[in-house]
Amino acid sequence: MNKLASMPLVLLFILPLCFTLFVVLASGFDAAGWAALMQHPQLVHGLGLSFATGIGATIISLMMALLIAASYFERGQLSKLGTSLGMMLAVPHLAFAIGFGFLIMPSGLLARILAQIFGWVGLFIMGFAYQAFPQKWQTRLAAPKLAVAVFVAMLVGLTLKTVGLAAPA
Repeated sequence: MNKLASMPLVLLFILPLCFTLFVVLASGFDAAGWAALMQHPQLVHGLGLSFATGIGATIISLMMALLIAASYFERGQLSKLGTSLGMMLAVPHLAFAIGFGFLIMPSGLLARILAQIFGWVGLFIMGFAYQAFPQKWQTRLAAPKLAVAVFVAMLVGLTLKTVGLAAPA
């Protein structure tokens, strides 16, 4: 029964990935789209920004994961680490898959709209997970201040991205 109860949360992670995979496969075989992509003047800048953001996010995620692991180790609860961090460590991989799909999509407007929706929905899921997982597992967050910092950092990032997309070019 416990696995069945967590199925909606699992679907919240899997459905965006399946949708993105469908869109990527549908648009990936369009030769005209690839030709237009290679001729686009912002391709190099966009790729550089994507790689810099991806590397920066990876470094920040690694640092936060190490901080959480260190706090578990310090309290002697290292055995609980595997069960409590599984979902949080899967989120950057899911974000990369969705972002990569949007990178190679020919339609930038749809990608921007969906990125905003998935970003704010992801923020909601993250806030819900910070609240629900400790209650479900009858425990407390290992580093509540770090969780608040991560949540605020994502909120600030999404807000800046929203303002940046709304600003005239």
